[in-house]
Amino acid sequence: KDTYWNIEQVAEYLGVSPRTVRRLMKHKRLPHSKIGGKLIRYSKPSIDKWVEMYQRELQNENEAQFR
Repeated sequence: KDTYWNIEQVAEYLGVSPRTVRRLMKHKRLPHSKIGGKLIRYSKPSIDKWVEMYQRELQNENEAQFR
């Protein structure tokens, strides 16, 4: 079963502020679900997948910089 978090829990998990989580969500960079049209929740597996993808993007950018 998926674990669903609120903004504060995601922020703590990622080591960022709740404001940063909101900003990432607003720019459609952070996967989230709206429940009842207003309540926002984040699934831990989706967050973990997003972190992996983001880390790969950074690694690819760093490798391209040194070519």
